[in-house]
Amino acid sequence: MQVKIIDPSKDKRWDTFVLEHKFGSIYHHSSWKEVIERTYSHATPLYFILEDNKGRIKAGIPFFLIKSWLTGTRLVSLPFTYLCDVLADTWEDVNRLLEAVIDEKEKFRASYVEIRTQRSYDLFNNSKTIKRFYYKTFILTLNNEPEILRKSFHKTSVQQRINKAKRENIIVRAGKTEGDMRIFYNLHILTRKKHGLPPQPYKFFHNLWRIMHPRGLFNFLLAEHDSKVIAGAILLKFKDTVYYQESVSDSRFLKKYSPNHFLIWKAIEMACNEGFKYFDFGRTSPKDRGLIDFKRRWGTEEHEIPYLYFPAIKGITSIEEESIKYRLVTTMGRKVPLSLAKIWGGFLYKHWG
Repeated sequence: MQVKIIDPSKDKRWDTFVLEHKFGSIYHHSSWKEVIERTYSHATPLYFILEDNKGRIKAGIPFFLIKSWLTGTRLVSLPFTYLCDVLADTWEDVNRLLEAVIDEKEKFRASYVEIRTQRSYDLFNNSKTIKRFYYKTFILTLNNEPEILRKSFHKTSVQQRINKAKRENIIVRAGKTEGDMRIFYNLHILTRKKHGLPPQPYKFFHNLWRIMHPRGLFNFLLAEHDSKVIAGAILLKFKDTVYYQESVSDSRFLKKYSPNHFLIWKAIEMACNEGFKYFDFGRTSPKDRGLIDFKRRWGTEEHEIPYLYFPAIKGITSIEEESIKYRLVTTMGRKVPLSLAKIWGGFLYKHWG
């Protein structure tokens, strides 16, 4: 067998391989690669495969080469993605792929390699990588009777908030137009500013809509009160899982109307009715105890997301949110005027990943 670098957008074997592999996720799909590639000019895809003598893909792992004068050069699997397992079945195959990745690192004089795993973590036991446990994800197991599932949620923190949104006549609908996406993006800017984080460029959301929606892999929901959109959520859908990619809202309406609770419930109800088995609430920092408690109250299971580094732990995702450096960034982010938030975000996202 030999290691090759392919373009998954042109090599039809890749998406079939992702679909059939037990660790395959939406973030391995070629459409996600296209979204990142067309949004961020500083990111170059390098998809490594292990190919047998019959031309079949036996293992694979996607990377992007990130080049920045501010944050350096590195290989990341994958940038702007909270997890991306290696698609392999044995540690021998992982090591073959990793050797090729390290060779590529040396070729580009990259400072480090970063891999964001979950289920494939055990395959790296014999590798040279340094392991870091910090982030977690929370996954809800679904069934075909959403009302029964709803009754298993925390009574006061979830069920009552869902009922409150109903009483306040909150309506959840699917986003259908570019105008709807613009409304979502405006809420994205408000939400990011609240947390001191830079907003992503609008092009990212436009590419999600243009590339992934026609393939049935993406949709977004909007919550309205009196015809005013007050919250929204992006969902990615692949195989047996719905990924709750992002939630946005106008904080002025959260306490009174509980739109986020209702959005999540409608997304879960939709996932159940469409036959999905799992609902992934996404990455959470251990620092955010409130968000961890919130996700636990939906009856989720908690999972570690080990991040692996070679030759040393480096990079933005290795910065703990309790650190002084992180707090300085978020403090500045809260103080940036709303009129400058997009400019600030546009600058930082040219160097992140």
